[in-house]
Amino acid sequence: MFPVKNQSHLMNRTEAPALQPIEKIKFISPVVKTFGVHSELLWMKEVNDETVRLELHFNAGSIQGECLVAGAVNALLLSGTKEKSTTQIHNELAQLGAFVDTDATTEAAVIAVYCLREHLDAVLEILIDAVENVAFPQQELEDLIRDRKQSFLVNSQKVGMAAKRLFTGEFFSNDKRYGRVIQLEDYDTLTVKKLKEFHRQFYLKGLKRIVCVANTEESLLMKWTDRLAIWSDQNATSFISEIKNTPVDLYEEREDAMQTAIRIGMPMFNKKAEDYTGMYVLQTILGDYFGSRLMSNLREDKGYTYGAGTAVVETYKTGYLIIGTEVKKEAQADAILQIKHEINRLREELVGEEELQLVKNYILGQLLKNADGSNALTDLFLAVHIYGMTLDFYNEFIEKVRSISAEELLRLAQECLRLENMTMIRVG
Repeated sequence: MFPVKNQSHLMNRTEAPALQPIEKIKFISPVVKTFGVHSELLWMKEVNDETVRLELHFNAGSIQGECLVAGAVNALLLSGTKEKSTTQIHNELAQLGAFVDTDATTEAAVIAVYCLREHLDAVLEILIDAVENVAFPQQELEDLIRDRKQSFLVNSQKVGMAAKRLFTGEFFSNDKRYGRVIQLEDYDTLTVKKLKEFHRQFYLKGLKRIVCVANTEESLLMKWTDRLAIWSDQNATSFISEIKNTPVDLYEEREDAMQTAIRIGMPMFNKKAEDYTGMYVLQTILGDYFGSRLMSNLREDKGYTYGAGTAVVETYKTGYLIIGTEVKKEAQADAILQIKHEINRLREELVGEEELQLVKNYILGQLLKNADGSNALTDLFLAVHIYGMTLDFYNEFIEKVRSISAEELLRLAQECLRLENMTMIRVG
């Protein structure tokens, strides 16, 4: 016989545990140091393992230079120097267990490297040499052009990509740097000379920051900030501060399409605006979680689509709201009516208390999840730091989310969600 244990301390699994409200999150900030002319090091050293994440951020987005050049340069940064081929560079990095990723967005470009702490110095020796002395071999450029032309032709047949292209041109009508619509023949304008000039101006003189998430020696980081100070950003870039979109409702029909892609957008703002938090709650209700109104209407009720969503897209100086979905072709006209209906509901009716509380809990839960670990905390810091804000933003955000009322959301919807200001695109 086993002795009978006192079970008074055991959990009663027939009762749900009490919910604990999220009131405040204790954030850890990275160390910030300046170097060079206009550059900075962000160092998150509270890391409990041997891993390293190091990023180089450049003022080298697609708004800089001629069409397609920024993306081509970013893709070919490790394409080879006069002394090393691209294969040699990648093999040397692989032998040290390093992984390198590059990306270019509209307003910035990033080189990210992941490795173990013990190899960081050696990895940076290889990486910096490859980036600084890249030769952009003609054959590598020709291979890139061929591959991207093929991808362009394939993607052009997809209604989602076609809608994105049409939306971009109409929405950013007041700044063609942001509203560039790539054509197939644009790829033939790329030359090694153009790539080298862009690289010289926006990489070797365009380094905005180094981000390091690693428990490494300060002396090592100082060595590399001293080494890269000559890359410090020297470019005076003007970013779009106001979006003056073309309010249109365009439908490009494709007879062979099974679905219609819908993209709807309107100018908004970024997190520096007073109404940002309220707008974030409002767009979450509309379409930014699985139980949103657009999902409930277009997917659960009508069966028009697998998914529909919204997002607030932020740029350095402003932002915009975008709504996207792909629906059955025969349902595209009614889908637009249903989207307008859900927007008008937010403009005319108070959000119910139960729905509002559900969304508040979801938003705060997502924030808590996104604050887990050194890398996540660094990303949260970056997301406010680029706007000259501090981590205090998030606890203020929590308080605003918890306290915002249905009446405040109604006011915001009436002010911001205006159908007459929307760019509506349908392709399919």
